[in-house]
Amino acid sequence: MAGAHRSSGRQDDDVATRTAILDAASALFVERGYLATTIDDIAVAARVEAGTVYSIVGGKPQLLEAVVERFADDPRLGRAVDEYTELIDPYAIVRNAVRTNRFATEAFADFYDLIHRTVQLDTAVASGAEAAEQRLRRSLHLVALRLSELESLRVPVAEAVDMFAYFLGHLSWRRLVVDFGWSYDDAEAWLADRIGEAMLVRGGAHR
Repeated sequence: MAGAHRSSGRQDDDVATRTAILDAASALFVERGYLATTIDDIAVAARVEAGTVYSIVGGKPQLLEAVVERFADDPRLGRAVDEYTELIDPYAIVRNAVRTNRFATEAFADFYDLIHRTVQLDTAVASGAEAAEQRLRRSLHLVALRLSELESLRVPVAEAVDMFAYFLGHLSWRRLVVDFGWSYDDAEAWLADRIGEAMLVRGGAHR
């Protein structure tokens, strides 16, 4: 039993260390930029040795990948995505999808801006951006399938996913909120209306 307790304690320590490393990496990537941040910087901020960063997570590409995954795996996002399976009003499903996407975009705006600024400069960042895009599209594919099951789509599922991704990509939100000065509430309402108009069968359950 004592050995099991020691093993459990080491696992807890590893989880806490990994969390501290990813917190530090996320903050420094946003503050200084991915290219300007070093493993030594991250180690100092996380209060660990540089070798620990490598052994627990890896180099900078692995750190960026882990940060992207942590954002995408936020349990609040998972709960929000699951809600649409209980809805039967197609417009409510669209609003739920937009609201969930708005939460992710608003909560992680600084990180998405980092990706946008650096994507053309580093292959690891480009890979991270692609991974985030594919995660988004997988979630949106499930929403589009649900709408198709309800016979509410007037476009094929694949086209609906493309429409969702176009309207709900980070740059769409950034254009409305940052460049045009809209509130997130106004942007959310406008995007939900445009998506509904573009892909839903008219005359069904409505807002």
